[in-house]
Amino acid sequence: MEVEVDTRTLEEVDEVLRYTSQTKSSFTRVLLDKMAVPLPNGDVDVSMLKDAVEMINGRFETEVALTISYALFP
Repeated sequence: MEVEVDTRTLEEVDEVLRYTSQTKSSFTRVLLDKMAVPLPNGDVDVSMLKDAVEMINGRFETEVALTISYALFP
């Protein structure tokens, strides 16, 4: 069975990585939830997302979820 674990912070990503290094788990994918932050000027800050992907370093599939606002599209 494949299991996806949702994370919202780098601390949660670290917790998943520590847990899976100590325990046999069926986690196959890590969801990086709302780690790309829309900025008022229309840009998107992806620094937390980049850090999370670097931490995971290919050990799991990753999926990104974020809220898209119509305000981002002029």
